[in-house]
Amino acid sequence: MAETTRSGQGRTGPGQTPREAVAAPSIPTAGRRAGSPRGASSRGMLLVAGLALASLAIAAMPPAASAEAPGSLPGATAGWKLASTHVEAGLPLALYVEAEPRPGNPTFRIDTRFAVSPAVAASTLMAQMVREDDVPSGQRRRVLARGERENLIHTFIDLPFLLADREIALRIRHTDDPATGIHRVDFADDNALLPPPAKGVLRLENTGGYWEFRPAGSTETEATYVTRTDIGGSIPASIGDRLMRGQAFDSVERLRKALDERQRTHVAGAPPAVEGR
Repeated sequence: MAETTRSGQGRTGPGQTPREAVAAPSIPTAGRRAGSPRGASSRGMLLVAGLALASLAIAAMPPAASAEAPGSLPGATAGWKLASTHVEAGLPLALYVEAEPRPGNPTFRIDTRFAVSPAVAASTLMAQMVREDDVPSGQRRRVLARGERENLIHTFIDLPFLLADREIALRIRHTDDPATGIHRVDFADDNALLPPPAKGVLRLENTGGYWEFRPAGSTETEATYVTRTDIGGSIPASIGDRLMRGQAFDSVERLRKALDERQRTHVAGAPPAVEGR
């Protein structure tokens, strides 16, 4: 059967998703694409949906793990199980999964290093997370509220035919500890300002995570990225896990590229001012 929303509504509404800007507190709801063809069997519909998601997951997966050691990475891994390690751009990367995973709520942890200070890593991430013109394929983002150290963003995720689109409002906070030099960026769903979802759109809940940036010498950062997502709907757990794992790697790679770009354009400049200071 076709995937349904939490309220039981299916993907049957006609029309296209509007692209106009979203502003707090009133956010235009998304329209829907035409529903599934009548007469399609339940098995056929699930097969097509599964294949579509599988293709997205495979495309988003990281390179195969190498035999190289992960190097010096954080050792506090209680509740986590090491899944893979490899080297990315000369820096170690380790993926952990929950020791006791919860079906339908994919949760991943990635430990890595960046060749910048924690302050630069956190500032670059905050700037990246509010950009409306630089988002993963199939997503649209609008900034609902912007502050020195806290932002609220709305993301609409356009999924393949036969799957309900998703949306979420995320609150993002940047904090730091001057005594340790650790910077942290937390994010969690905060859908209170959103109107009721459009017909056939699933609103993501129980979703969030964080980035933690710890000093590693005078010029590097040890980083931990943790993400959890309640994908909702009828997506098979195995496909949802694979898709979210690929997106977790993509988030790390996107930040690494943003940091590399910043290094190229700020080689002779001073580090950015820490927000709120």
